[in-house]
Amino acid sequence: MTIDAIRNSFLIVITVQHQDPEAAALIANRFVDQFMRRLREQMSGTNEDAVDQLNKAADRLRAESAAKDQILQTYIKEHKLGSSLDASTNTIKSRMMAIDSSRTEAHLEVIKRQNEFDQIQAYQRDGRNLYEIAAIATYGSVPNLRLQLSELESKQLELAERYLERHPEMIRIANQISTVTDQLNKATALAIADIKTSLEKARDNEQSLNVEYGKNEQDNQHLRELSVEYDRLQQDADSAKKQY
Repeated sequence: MTIDAIRNSFLIVITVQHQDPEAAALIANRFVDQFMRRLREQMSGTNEDAVDQLNKAADRLRAESAAKDQILQTYIKEHKLGSSLDASTNTIKSRMMAIDSSRTEAHLEVIKRQNEFDQIQAYQRDGRNLYEIAAIATYGSVPNLRLQLSELESKQLELAERYLERHPEMIRIANQISTVTDQLNKATALAIADIKTSLEKARDNEQSLNVEYGKNEQDNQHLRELSVEYDRLQQDADSAKKQY
């Protein structure tokens, strides 16, 4: 029996010489059968080894992926980042936008109240009619008291045409005018005090919003600082998961 390789191919030629042709064919075929069996056995063993190696590699990569993901989750928990850094960042940015909008409204309210208070002080300094200021003229009971006072003064003028100053009707109307005037002065003073208080509250509100915005700005800066390490841990976890 001779075995020859065919050049430039994976084929071989098996030649058996025997005095009995059938015996020669039998030997050649048996040889081929054994050769193929051996190849299958070798391939089977190689596959089993490869599968075993892949299983071991999969176990190792699974463990590495779980470990790196756990490191990431621990980092998120330690720094109170919620479900993720992006979610925490978006939450703070949304909060800052809302606060900034409120700050704008609060600042406009301060300007409005400051203008009202400055106008009142200017009117008081110049001795002008405070009821020309809408914030006072429309405050609380001021409109009704002014109307009552106007009616009483008109009635006083009518009575003055018939009675002298010491007449009981004149005295009664004078007392009523004095009472309403006193009530109007108190209501006016209350209006001025309320406007001043509103100005102080508006200032406090604006200051509170500025402080709150500053805190969130600091939190946002802190998250940006954390993002460097977070991104590295996230990339490690993602890479390990892809490898697994």
